[in-house]
Amino acid sequence: MQPTSDIKMQAASGMMTEATASEQFAGICAWIVGIGGVVYSLAFLILGNSTIYSLGLMAGGLLSTIVLAALYGRVKVVDATLALWALLLGIVGAAGAFIHGGFDLANSINPPAAAALPADVPSQMDPRGML
Repeated sequence: MQPTSDIKMQAASGMMTEATASEQFAGICAWIVGIGGVVYSLAFLILGNSTIYSLGLMAGGLLSTIVLAALYGRVKVVDATLALWALLLGIVGAAGAFIHGGFDLANSINPPAAAALPADVPSQMDPRGML
């Protein structure tokens, strides 16, 4: 077992070991999230298709949690407190994106009536019983 200072030096110099299977999966998810972000932007700004951008926002929120967990596993060796703080902020943001995408998707699939009563509109905190 190496002392912590040696591990920090290896991390700083880029001499870390090969990526595990979960880290490789997180790398693939990171690419998907990045491409999905571009698709989300195009669907939101140019196409205006709420179903596509809602699904993109939900998928991005969910898949980014995998990326965040892998990053936490790498960074916690250098500074565990800061890594945990970043993980918590990232998870909260990803959950917000997932919930917001679910709300938009619920309204896209089942739009509320024009003169909707408050009971007819999906809850922003729990769209269509998602949570």
